[in-house]
Amino acid sequence: QILELDSNQFSGSLPRQLGGLTQLRFLQIHDNGFSSSLPGYLGNEIVYINAASNNLTGEIPTEFANFTKLKQLTLTDNEIF
Repeated sequence: QILELDSNQFSGSLPRQLGGLTQLRFLQIHDNGFSSSLPGYLGNEIVYINAASNNLTGEIPTEFANFTKLKQLTLTDNEIF
């Protein structure tokens, strides 16, 4: 239910396999070098996402409107609009 990959110097795109984690509730990927756009394919159980301080770009996916349990979304220090 928790995936913590923060502060690991990861880079590149976020893996599509994140969408297969249907019970994922907490995703912490801050302080890395991920450089893709945010995925819209996270499970609907997600409560907390911290993706701050990466190189993420683009817009917040419209699918995030379906994340009815999402309480906190932190995207500071990226190129997301």
